[in-house]
Amino acid sequence: MARTVRDEGDLVAGQRQGTGKVTYANGDTYEGGFEDDRREGQGTFTGTDGYVYTGSWVAGQIEGTGKVTYPDGSVYEGSFRDDLADGEGKITYPDGSTYEGSWVAGVIEGEGRATYPNGIVYEGGFKNARNDGQGVMTYADGYKYDGSWKDGQRNGMGTATYPDGTVYTGGFVDGLRDGTGKITMPDRFTYDGQWSGGEIEGTGTATYPNGDIYEGAFEGGKRQGQGTMRYKSGEEVSGQWVNGALQEAGTAPAEDADAAPTPDAADEAPTDADTPSEAPADSTDAAESNDG
Repeated sequence: MARTVRDEGDLVAGQRQGTGKVTYANGDTYEGGFEDDRREGQGTFTGTDGYVYTGSWVAGQIEGTGKVTYPDGSVYEGSFRDDLADGEGKITYPDGSTYEGSWVAGVIEGEGRATYPNGIVYEGGFKNARNDGQGVMTYADGYKYDGSWKDGQRNGMGTATYPDGTVYTGGFVDGLRDGTGKITMPDRFTYDGQWSGGEIEGTGTATYPNGDIYEGAFEGGKRQGQGTMRYKSGEEVSGQWVNGALQEAGTAPAEDADAAPTPDAADEAPTDADTPSEAPADSTDAAESNDG
């Protein structure tokens, strides 16, 4: 308990009661309500380190609604419980980052909205101050992801829309396209099938802008393994593909090299966008609510 050097206010049976002001030996001050010698009701605690809290107190602890300014300049305004941010509240950081939403025991947890200095906005679920559950992240350049998150990364099913209008809907693992998914690009190229580590990998169907359709195996974003190309002309070839080129086939049309676009699907697909892994850093540890 902090040692008091000066009391200003009413004493009842030797205990602080009503409104008053206390100055502690280290220079901290509290001015506001007291009951049974403990902070109660509305009051302001000012620390010599720059910490300032103004708001509600219950039985000597920060409880209810209030506003705190931290030594680094961060400002939190909202609900408190047991000296910690708890319930609904908003924090604004010196760099302009903000978070507004749910808190549990001083930690960002539940549903909320985070904004970053570079224009990124995330709205959705949080767990331990990291994106978790369902949420939408939007970038200033137009990139948008709407889907599932786990521990700050895109994980599960979601839809990513890229600045050029490309849209991917499907699985993600650790922030990368993974599992099954479909990508559609502005030039009408589409791929629907398997992905691994952000690349087209496995089996799937690619439809090219000129109307040709390839169905079969891919590796590293290129046609690789057994596959069938059905040309817009109606002709069809099946065989082994290596590094995007047909190696064995029954009958290949003379215009084969021109008919099948040389860029492979993953070469055209936008790369996975980097996403902030968590909400702006938490700085909601309350100052000691020493009475005495």
